[in-house]
Amino acid sequence: MFSKILSFFSWMLGLWTNLSDKDKEKVVVMIVDSFGHIFKAFYRSSKKSED
Repeated sequence: MFSKILSFFSWMLGLWTNLSDKDKEKVVVMIVDSFGHIFKAFYRSSKKSED
């Protein structure tokens, strides 16, 4: 099981190293933007439950 997890992360690292800097920046921006939306939704729902 550990070898499968290690293999997956190795594959992800290989994929990441093959991306251009421009593509890496796009991926990071998409991830940050997605987490921003998730945290905003969580904050709004927690504020509604307090009211």
